[in-house]
Amino acid sequence: MDCQMMMGRMMKMAKINDHADLVEKILREHPDTRDDDHKLFVWVVSIIKPELMKAPFGRTFWDAKSNGLPSYESITRARRKAQEKHPDLRGKAWEKRHDRENEYIRNYGRHSS
Repeated sequence: MDCQMMMGRMMKMAKINDHADLVEKILREHPDTRDDDHKLFVWVVSIIKPELMKAPFGRTFWDAKSNGLPSYESITRARRKAQEKHPDLRGKAWEKRHDRENEYIRNYGRHSS
């Protein structure tokens, strides 16, 4: 692997870690974002590019990459990872969702005979 490719990968990893740190910080400071990815994304936008908060949401969201924002999926992935790693960052919906998942597995999962 050449040096330029390696630097590109390292920079990408640094961005992912930056997003993860930012998401974790927002989850700690704004508990209402723990169950609402839309609010979480708005907080990310307001911190990374506050000037975009005045722009129409559709344009901001549609042009996220060209506006220098992480993708919505990256933010939700960072939230899931933070909540897996730090149970205190889980919202009320997390427990309900996992209870339903376990119930589904009990009722419809494969049973050994």
